[in-house]
Amino acid sequence: MKPFVVVGAVAAGMSAASQLKRDFPHHEVIVFGKEPYISYGACGMPFVVSGEIPSYQKLMVLKPEKAIEERKINLKIKHEVIAVLPNEKKVQVKNLETQETFFQEYEKLILATGASAINPPFKGRDLEGIFLLKELQDCIVLTEYIKTHQPKKAVVVGGGFIGIETAIAFQMLGIDVTVVEAAPR
Repeated sequence: MKPFVVVGAVAAGMSAASQLKRDFPHHEVIVFGKEPYISYGACGMPFVVSGEIPSYQKLMVLKPEKAIEERKINLKIKHEVIAVLPNEKKVQVKNLETQETFFQEYEKLILATGASAINPPFKGRDLEGIFLLKELQDCIVLTEYIKTHQPKKAVVVGGGFIGIETAIAFQMLGIDVTVVEAAPR
């Protein structure tokens, strides 16, 4: 019997994998996640930046060890699915630590990769002090940067929920903030 495969190990992916194990306890469930962190509340990241949530670790609902040992999920962190071959019912996976790639067959496939951060292609995008805030590692790096450099001004590109909540977090830290949004609202 081919395993169920879940692509994405954050909140939706791990919830789906856990439900699959409850419904089909004897069926193998494999989860591929490219990040080292799993099952965290990404919406809380601006509150870590502001200090309202004292540590990024408070955002984590499930640790990898518990997913593997207690929930019996075959969890593969630092593994990125780079291709889906639906006609062959397999995914191509890259181990981000070894750079090796392999194929994994599946019976059913769940894609729980979340949204993609828009990374505007402007000049200077790679300069120090410019950040995306999509993954937990982004939150950790941004929070550390603020503690170390204590910036006085910030520009937030994007007026969605995370952008506005991040702007509020910056204000709470005494940082003068400008929000830039392309849409009319």
